[in-house]
Amino acid sequence: MEGGTTLVDWISYGIIGFVLFALAVLVLRSTWFFLSLLAIPVTDVLARRTRLGGALRRWGERGATGAGTFGALDPTPTVATTANVPRAVRLGAGVGATLGALPGVWWAARGALVTLRAGGSALSALAEAALGIGLVASAGLLVGTALGALVGLAVDASRSRSRD
Repeated sequence: MEGGTTLVDWISYGIIGFVLFALAVLVLRSTWFFLSLLAIPVTDVLARRTRLGGALRRWGERGATGAGTFGALDPTPTVATTANVPRAVRLGAGVGATLGALPGVWWAARGALVTLRAGGSALSALAEAALGIGLVASAGLLVGTALGALVGLAVDASRSRSRD
């Protein structure tokens, strides 16, 4: 990108890469779905053959490995609440979210101040602050929350292992 900062360039390229990855996954899943639809008549024809017919029919009666049957719904479904989440994970996620969002908040405040000192308008300073909050702080918040939760999970696992 011309005239942009390196950080904004990397964030933009990351967004483009993420979108391309999501499109590739969508193409792969769609291809898998249509190939599974095409497998229905093929397995029907193969089941009529004497050698493969018995094996395909037995597999069809047994079902795929790991497939369960649909039973009655549990009358008391388990709901994920904060009471089920260990305290170390909640604390790690909170600390990680805070630390992850701090660079974006710093960039927003610094960018707005630099823009105003350079003689820019209040609208351009607001745009710089929105860019810092919208791109950097929000991404840092998500990554920080995930990493903090993983660290909290590791701490909780080490505590429970030391108790055993």
